[in-house]
Amino acid sequence: VELLIDKKSVKKVKLSNNGYKQSESENFTYISPDSPIGSALLGAKVGSFVTYDVNGKSHNAEIVSVKVSDAKSS
Repeated sequence: VELLIDKKSVKKVKLSNNGYKQSESENFTYISPDSPIGSALLGAKVGSFVTYDVNGKSHNAEIVSVKVSDAKSS
């Protein structure tokens, strides 16, 4: 998922329920669906805006793009 966060920065994230090890070559951040941003993204679509709180601060993110990958290869 590619997000525009607080109208400032674009961030690529990947939802994952499984354990993971991120390599240095990956240009995205793994997040859990149970995290504040992960739960806000569930069910949202491209063009949607979601709001989530982290450490008492509210953030807004626009979903710019979504790429669905095969769970076996992620």
